[in-house]
Amino acid sequence: MKTALLLILIGLNVSCFSQKTDTIVKPVLYLYVDEMPKYEGGHKKLKEFIDHNIQWPGEFDGQGTVLTSFVVTKKGNISNVKIEKGLCVECNAEAIRLIKLLHKWIPGKVSFQNVDVLMYLPIMFKIEN
Repeated sequence: MKTALLLILIGLNVSCFSQKTDTIVKPVLYLYVDEMPKYEGGHKKLKEFIDHNIQWPGEFDGQGTVLTSFVVTKKGNISNVKIEKGLCVECNAEAIRLIKLLHKWIPGKVSFQNVDVLMYLPIMFKIEN
């Protein structure tokens, strides 16, 4: 009986010391990095991709720029696409669609480590003669 009570007390004592505290790890999102993310193929390929894939919103008869923001993840994927400064509902929707179509990026780096980077990209809607 004394042995069982002693084992129970030891078990309680050990479990008290082995409790974990929950820590919340917040993801770090960079704006300034040692190496900025790059679209595979460079700026020229990015412009070609946008020019080739942009679809003019049917009801829109003006011109202007939609400022988008998105995250290039440490794996080079696009996430968290947002409109920072919109133009019209149709143009905003087209800008989001276009950003989500972008192929993989080369991730940004801080101290030679891939990191999540917040990017801004203006999408211009203009009539060319």
